[in-house]
Amino acid sequence: MPTQRERILIVEQDPEISDLIARQALKPLGYQIQTAEDAGSAIQKSVQLSPDVIIANINLPGLSGKDLLVALSSQGIDIPVIVIGEDGMENEV
Repeated sequence: MPTQRERILIVEQDPEISDLIARQALKPLGYQIQTAEDAGSAIQKSVQLSPDVIIANINLPGLSGKDLLVALSSQGIDIPVIVIGEDGMENEV
């Protein structure tokens, strides 16, 4: 259980998957959840909210999950990122 409402940013284009991760898995454990549907929104929210961790899909519309990692790093944003992908995408992560 989190000690003081840790903030997690979920970056996923599918709202059903975001909901599954957020509402059904993390919120009941006490985490504060924000979501973004693409890398651009995720970068903006990362700057504004300073989440404690980011959970990001590697397959995002527009900029990819890899692009998100590069953009965060280039802006000096040092937030742990958990990258998720579909089966068979191990080489992309």
